[in-house]
Amino acid sequence: MTRAFAIFCTVFVCLFFVVPTSVQATGVAGQCGTADGASYGTAPTRKADMCARGNPTTATSNGTDWVWTCQGSGSAANASCAARNCTPAPPPPPPQCAFTNDPTVYTAQPAYDSATGCTVGSFEETDDDYGYFRWSCRSGTGPGSIRYCSVFNLPPENGQCRTYAGTYDANPAHDDASACISGTLQKFNDIGDLANHPNWRWKCMGRFGGTHDDCQATKDTGPISTPQCHPTSAQNGYFACQTGLVESGWWSDNQEWWCGSYGGAVGRVTCSPVVAGVCDNNRATFGRDTSGNSACKIGNRDNGAYSDTATEMRWACTGLNGGADSPMCSAPKPIDGDCISYASGSPSQPATNTAAGCNIGTYRDVPDTATSWRWVCDGTGYGELDLCTAQK
Repeated sequence: MTRAFAIFCTVFVCLFFVVPTSVQATGVAGQCGTADGASYGTAPTRKADMCARGNPTTATSNGTDWVWTCQGSGSAANASCAARNCTPAPPPPPPQCAFTNDPTVYTAQPAYDSATGCTVGSFEETDDDYGYFRWSCRSGTGPGSIRYCSVFNLPPENGQCRTYAGTYDANPAHDDASACISGTLQKFNDIGDLANHPNWRWKCMGRFGGTHDDCQATKDTGPISTPQCHPTSAQNGYFACQTGLVESGWWSDNQEWWCGSYGGAVGRVTCSPVVAGVCDNNRATFGRDTSGNSACKIGNRDNGAYSDTATEMRWACTGLNGGADSPMCSAPKPIDGDCISYASGSPSQPATNTAAGCNIGTYRDVPDTATSWRWVCDGTGYGELDLCTAQK
């Protein structure tokens, strides 16, 4: 430190001052090390990397960077340092549906935005279908980022078996009607010897939250030397044997199955009947993929056989192995709801009915927000709803 001297005098007294003119710092200034400007998945901790001179403070994250200070000694300056924080962001929580395990039967889609449809994640519309209102909730990207949600729009239907007394060479449960008083048939492939498989088995599946029923009929214990195909099974939408055991659990690519012998001579017969196409009109509403075969109980869907109308999808189901095509199949065409737009604010709800609220679909009132009037235009034929808003 250098000093200057000054004297100030008055009539009465003279004062002598020592005035400092500059200060010289003591010690060594802090200096960042090689970690400064680098990238780290976790906070740097190695002193030699953090500071070339001085002692580092603990590195903390400010969201994008790890930051620390290299402290100078004495009165020398500190140095501020930073490294890029490349720690992967924690994954978002998995999406969760509202109305989980809800047995209520709804007459209108209850989920129309994230608040009503998702406890976690953002709401996405999907097509409704026979028995269910559907939507999805999304949180993040990649595997597990979407959860498909549904509630019932039809009452539960419990499965109930038909009862068969006596013994049978082949499973008497051929289709929904012969297998179940209510519900839909799920067949088991009862292959094996009688000692281990004494019964023909099937299940009547409940729908729309209904219960399932396990069914059985007793097999005939007599030997079957010549297995035979069931003469009408494929015509009615199932595969079966008149005698012997079905040896393929499902239709093969060429629409064939096999009947094998049991308890007698070893043998197998291939069943490949000529079968007419059969519609499944209810399943036609299961989504908008009109290229698949979901709308045919038997055969392949042919969309070019008939022209659609504005409100109806039309197609035919081709026969198998030269069988005749079905008559015209039809189902309501999914038509999405569409809102009427209101450009300016309104002191009251501008849409109170279908005519005022919807270009397409049916009006339904839903709760407003603090800033917007809201309503829904429900689609038809399992088309998607449209959530409508108007600025207050």
